Amino acid sequence: MIHIQSFTFNPFAENTYVLHDETGEAVIIDPGCYEKEEENELTGFISSKKLAIKLLLNTHCHIDHVLGNDFVKRQYKVPFLIHPIELTVLKTVKAYASNYGFPQYHEILPEGDLNEGESIRFGNSSLEILFLPGHSPGHVGFYESNQKILICGDVLFYHSIGRSDLRRQMKLLRHLPNALTCMNLLCGCTGIIFTLQYSTTWGAMFVWAACLFDFLDGFAARIFKINSPIGKELDSLADVVSFGVLPSVVMFQMIDFISSSDVLPYTAFSLAVFSALRLAKFNVDENQKDSFTGLPTPANALFITSLIFLKAPWEVFISNDLFLVTITLIFSLLLVAPWELFSLKFKNFQWADNKVRFTFIGISVLLLALWQAAALPFVILLYILFSLLMRWVRI
Repeated sequence: MIHIQSFTFNPFAENTYVLHDETGEAVIIDPGCYEKEEENELTGFISSKKLAIKLLLNTHCHIDHVLGNDFVKRQYKVPFLIHPIELTVLKTVKAYASNYGFPQYHEILPEGDLNEGESIRFGNSSLEILFLPGHSPGHVGFYESNQKILICGDVLFYHSIGRSDLRRQMKLLRHLPNALTCMNLLCGCTGIIFTLQYSTTWGAMFVWAACLFDFLDGFAARIFKINSPIGKELDSLADVVSFGVLPSVVMFQMIDFISSSDVLPYTAFSLAVFSALRLAKFNVDENQKDSFTGLPTPANALFITSLIFLKAPWEVFISNDLFLVTITLIFSLLLVAPWELFSLKFKNFQWADNKVRFTFIGISVLLLALWQAAALPFVILLYILFSLLMRWVRI
C-alpha cells in the first residue's frame, strides 16, 4: 500500500510529495524545497520513517517544482527522471531563477526518461506514467489504479485546473522587446513630422519618449532572457531615426530659423550620418559591454534637442548660427570618438565600485530639480566630463 506525505514549499506554495510503501522504499516527486528549513523538514520526515529513497521525479520543470532537485540528488544519490520533451523547460530555469529571487538555484540534468505507458517501481508498488501536456509541454502524471492515486503536478487543482496558456504567453513575450523597439521608431518618425509642422519642442518630447522605449526594450530583453539578431538590428535602425534623424531635423530647424545662409542648416544632418556610423560600430564591437566607445546616440540626441530649453544667460549661444553649427560638428565627432564613456549599468551597488556613477546621478538629479529640461545639456556635458576623468585620472 502506498502512503503519501505532502509538503508545501517555497513562496509559490508548491506541493512536494514523498510516496512510500511497507517496504520502506520511496520516491520523491517535485521537490520544491529551497530554504534550509524546508530541506530539514523533508529529510527529517524521511529519516523518521527510515525510508530508502529510490528515485527523484518531476511532473514538470517549472521553477517552483525543481528548486530542490539539486539538494535531493546530493542527499540521496538517486536517479533523476523527467519526460524528454521537458528538458528544454528545465534548462531555461537557471536563466531566470535569480529574477524570481532564487539566486542559489543549481541545475541538475536528468539521467533517464519518463515515457507514457511505462511504470515507475519502488518496493512492492508501481505508478503508471501518464503524458499530460498543456500546462507544460512535457508534463506527466503518476497514477496508481487500485488506490486511485494521481500525482498530477499542476494539471489539476482543488476545484480547478492548471493553466495551459503559459507557453502561448511566453511566445507572445518573445515579441515584447521588438514591440517596444518599434514604439521607439514610431516616436522618431512622429517626432520628425511634429517638428516640421509645429515646433522643435515636439521633437525634444518625442526624443524623451523614444529614450523611454529604448530603455524598456533592453530591460524587457534582459528580464525575459530574450536575445535575437533581428532585435539587435531593429534596435539600431530605430535609434538611427529617433536619435539620429530626429535630432538632425531639430537642429536644422534651429539653424534655419536664425541663419541667412541656405547651406548652413544642412550641416545638421551630419548628426544623422555619424549616428549611423556610431551604431554600426557598436553592433560589431564585442567590447562595448560595460562601457561605450564614443558618445551614445541617446545621450547625443538629448543634448541636441534640449538646447531649445536654455534660458538666459545661455540662450545667447543658441541664437548664433555659427555656434550651433560648431556644436553640431563637435557632437557628430564625439559619436565616433575613440574615447571610453562609462555605462550606467550596475553590477553591484557598493560605493567603492560605483562612486563615479552615484556622484553623476546625484548631481544630475539636483540639476534637473533646479532647471528641469534646461538642465539636460549640462547633464550630458557632465557625463562626458566624468567619463574623461575616469579615463585620465583613474577614479
